[in-house]
Amino acid sequence: MTDSEDKNTERTENTSVSANSERPAVDRQSLPTHYFIYLEEMKEGEPVARHRLNKGRTLIGRRQADIVYDDPLISRKHAAVEIYNENYILVRDLASTNGTFVNDHLIHQAKLLDGDVVRVGKIKLRLTIIRGADGG
Repeated sequence: MTDSEDKNTERTENTSVSANSERPAVDRQSLPTHYFIYLEEMKEGEPVARHRLNKGRTLIGRRQADIVYDDPLISRKHAAVEIYNENYILVRDLASTNGTFVNDHLIHQAKLLDGDVVRVGKIKLRLTIIRGADGG
């Protein structure tokens, strides 16, 4: 097993959240005011759109979602990004048809780190965390 496979296995297997665990932050006020969390849509390695994550759970999908993409490879409710605190952000696949990927690895759920790339369908979304007063 390579080092990158080792790290990915560790990140995806150690992300279970029990019933007694902290729930996702209910709203933006639950996070420190100096943290701004975004999903940046990437095309050819460059950001083309930015989605600010300002609530505890953000749905990504083709319909009935907070972030909507008209892509037939994306399920209606494809994935959810859950913010527990500024250091614990989780992405979950919501039983999608074509899967959710983090850094090109198929996942059921995974802890996200700044710079990780989530792929749903043909869409690549880079997690960006900005620490600072103005949020970039």
